[in-house]
Amino acid sequence: MAKRKSIVAKRNGIVPPPTKSELDILRELSRIQVFWGGNYFANNLPPARCWLVWDKLTGDNDYADCELAWTNIDMVVKKFTKSWVGANAKDTPTRLHPTQKPASLMQWCIGLAKSNGVIFDPYMGSGATLRAALDMGIPAIGCDVDKHYCEKAVERLAQNALFTLPNTACTGRLDSSATQSSFTAEGNPPAKARGAKRRQ
Repeated sequence: MAKRKSIVAKRNGIVPPPTKSELDILRELSRIQVFWGGNYFANNLPPARCWLVWDKLTGDNDYADCELAWTNIDMVVKKFTKSWVGANAKDTPTRLHPTQKPASLMQWCIGLAKSNGVIFDPYMGSGATLRAALDMGIPAIGCDVDKHYCEKAVERLAQNALFTLPNTACTGRLDSSATQSSFTAEGNPPAKARGAKRRQ
């Protein structure tokens, strides 16, 4: 993969969208993918039959009415509705990330994916996907290019690790179901796709 200086260089506080090669690597790592904001980089993704729509019930103002997620889930277009504007645009005591998503939205995505493996969120942001997976009892791993958001996600999860493992015994190996991953996206793209290391 070609090195991109811009992947961590923020322009007006926004990290550029992932390249086709970065998305191809992420797509090769998993069976099911969901990329929020996929409409901004749809030219780097294959055509999809299903798009996920989040209707934010923003009302008559300059905020976006909806957000879109590209997915390879084989179903018709699906819509999730949850008010998310102004003071209501958070599900934590304070807003943790500029593009923070509600954990209930991520639970909906995980439910649609019907994943029996580990959820991997390479754009973890505030940790909404990890919170949703934890609440559902599903193993999850997350990463973000910004250390600040990694720390916020740890606080949000109220634990000392960013991930849970699919088996509770410390066997030194993940069970076979861990080979199938699902993606959801919230925050900044990772600098590189890296294998997650397990604590021994």
